[in-house]
Amino acid sequence: MKYTLLNWIWAQPQTLIGFIIFSIAKRNKKPTRTHKDISHHVFLGKLKGGAISLGPYCIHYSDVMLHSKIKHEHGHTIQSMILGPLYLLLIGIPSFTWSMIVLLVYAITKKVLNYYAFPTEKWADKLGGNK
Repeated sequence: MKYTLLNWIWAQPQTLIGFIIFSIAKRNKKPTRTHKDISHHVFLGKLKGGAISLGPYCIHYSDVMLHSKIKHEHGHTIQSMILGPLYLLLIGIPSFTWSMIVLLVYAITKKVLNYYAFPTEKWADKLGGNK
């Protein structure tokens, strides 16, 4: 209860956006819950991979995610709790921009950049228990 209240007060912008996206997404797929009450996950199965974490909500764009990727997304939920209203500015936008750069570079040059080498992603891995 305390965690939920904290998300809706301290991490309100991303929690509200995550709740809206999660609510729409779960109409099509049954969500699963992991990490006790820390994260709500839904698996959409539309694309090959990728995920987005907004507050305690995580939307995966595949049917199956490796445990390490789930832990990585959990790291983003921890970042959200640490940074509160600054999360979207300091983590969300840079992470999204980096993912677009990685995809664009691959599409043009076929060069694979290490997505997880980006500072926001390294930190999420560490917080999630991957490294």
